[in-house]
Amino acid sequence: MPDNQETIGATLNAMGADMHAAGGEPQRLDFEGLLNANKEYRAEYDRRISKSLSTTKANWETDAASRIEAARTEAEKLAHMSAEKRAEHEREQREADYTKRLKDLTLRELKAQAAGELTQRGLPQKLLGALDYTDADRCKASMDEVEAAFRESVEAGVKERLRGSAPKAGTVGKIDPMGEFRKAAGLKT
Repeated sequence: MPDNQETIGATLNAMGADMHAAGGEPQRLDFEGLLNANKEYRAEYDRRISKSLSTTKANWETDAASRIEAARTEAEKLAHMSAEKRAEHEREQREADYTKRLKDLTLRELKAQAAGELTQRGLPQKLLGALDYTDADRCKASMDEVEAAFRESVEAGVKERLRGSAPKAGTVGKIDPMGEFRKAAGLKT
């Protein structure tokens, strides 16, 4: 396939010449118009879409096959268990699922509370990523540490900017305030 830039340029030039020859104004092509204007573009587009779809389908099939295999393995395991063991195993699975859901819910609640607390303290929401959400106490402690570090950093930055530049050597006692004023105003000294 020829160089894309050259092909696009040639196609657009040819289309522009056709439009000017017909007395029309040059028009912008939409995506579909560009694909329809050149069969090579359409073929390349179709090839890329087909490749993308086949890759997605292969990934989906692999994922589905692994889930089916996991379910089959679990079913075989349950088939070899006694009724008591099966009931205990199912109870353990329900407990594990419940624990995971509870942990996810707690995490969401902690993040929501932390976002509110950051807003109350006047801190940016970007600091949410720096907090420890293991439990409420650790979240509060990490928020206190992050706040202290943030405020310290801001204070250091402000002091640095307020410090200004040091006076040049040899200028002490030689400063002419009116001369400095004239110079700042753009007047001759």
